[in-house]
Amino acid sequence: MLSSALVEPLIQNVDGTNVCLDFQIPFELNIDMASKHIGQWLTNDFNSSDFSVVGIFSSVEFTALLCRYVDPTLSRNLRLLVYLTTYLFVVDDPLPSTDVMRANMITLRDHVGNSVLGMVESLLKPAHLEASNSEKLQAVFLLILGTIVAVRYTLLDVGQVSYTLNFLSVSQDVTNC
Repeated sequence: MLSSALVEPLIQNVDGTNVCLDFQIPFELNIDMASKHIGQWLTNDFNSSDFSVVGIFSSVEFTALLCRYVDPTLSRNLRLLVYLTTYLFVVDDPLPSTDVMRANMITLRDHVGNSVLGMVESLLKPAHLEASNSEKLQAVFLLILGTIVAVRYTLLDVGQVSYTLNFLSVSQDVTNC
């Protein structure tokens, strides 16, 4: 585990970055509409061209929404995880001068990812779930979905696509039995 002295400057540097949304969030930004709309994105018949799930999870506005229901550090770290993971996937700069920056971003992604997984795990304990109201449960759903989005981009970035695709096809074969 990295020390706070090493990680905090990196977090502060990246945390100031806001994703510019080239679209209006197509729903009222409250927990009910966010979980409903993003949940519908999971279905095949939903038109997802109206917005970017990555953009929403990476936005300061969405982070502020989650902060109403979960620890602000968890909300911030989810935003950073999704942002860093997708950034690392999309930007492939071969210049040697960017190697250190990329290495720092990977280290930071892994650090916040570990933090997110640990904090989400604590939210999934039966006693905690039983004590949660519907808004908190919707926030947990969104946290899990955001984590899955980040993990998917991480798998793509590290070249584990064939394993993931094989797993998905096996899962579909099992459900068709």
